[in-house]
Amino acid sequence: MDCLEQLRSCKLIATVIVASMILIDFTLLTAIVPVIPTYLWEIHLRSNPDLYKSNNNLSISAMNLTSSSQASNSQNLKEAEKTYLATQSVKIAAIIAAKPAVQVIANFFVGPLVDRIGYRVPMTAAALIICTTAVGG
Repeated sequence: MDCLEQLRSCKLIATVIVASMILIDFTLLTAIVPVIPTYLWEIHLRSNPDLYKSNNNLSISAMNLTSSSQASNSQNLKEAEKTYLATQSVKIAAIIAAKPAVQVIANFFVGPLVDRIGYRVPMTAAALIICTTAVGG
């Protein structure tokens, strides 16, 4: 029982837990950032039926690219993707910047909460949320 009380009062344990949660948070962020342009392109393809049909036809016949029309169609689609993503840099930046912006806003509420109830409950809740995100994401 004495050992358990020592672990509860140890600041090193809290530091290790916070550091591991920050590591998981950064890992999730680095896994999501490269996917955002592809995700935006998929949304754009679904909103434009003509592009979506040509993309599906290419994926179905990807093994059999013998005709020059299919090859040129694939090249046109890649150029359209590059052009579209070049115009979407503001959207991509806004999606990436949303996380730290929400964290800054949440800090104004979590700070006084931690002053009132202590750090254990908010830290445990944050750890559970981050772990759930990592497993379920």
